[in-house]
Amino acid sequence: MEFRTLSEMLCESCVQGLQHRYGEQHRADLCIRRARIAELRKLPFEEYRLTPEWRARRNRVLLRAGNKCELCDASMLIEFHHRTYDRYGDELLNDLSGCVALAIGVITTSCRKLHRAVKATPTAIVGIHT
Repeated sequence: MEFRTLSEMLCESCVQGLQHRYGEQHRADLCIRRARIAELRKLPFEEYRLTPEWRARRNRVLLRAGNKCELCDASMLIEFHHRTYDRYGDELLNDLSGCVALAIGVITTSCRKLHRAVKATPTAIVGIHT
């Protein structure tokens, strides 16, 4: 039931109590989320990549890319590059690129074009992750 519909059926005092409880729950959920992000940010990538949060982001990037390289449409092994580590542990989908890679740490020629397209310098391309 929507809050608006529920609030129409309750007295003002009950509505205020309900709003207060909702606000408290929202603040508690936010604190839990912030604590989890802080925990994830401390993990080395080898551990972070085993978390459900990374798997979910990885799967969303795979869906966005259609299981293909986001540059050349090759349907070979897809690896993931962080475009930025600013939000490590709480990445936006645009923080990650799905690319074809020969092996961990080796970027194929076609994917170098992607990095040029996002104006990354060789030192800014800091990782390839599965």
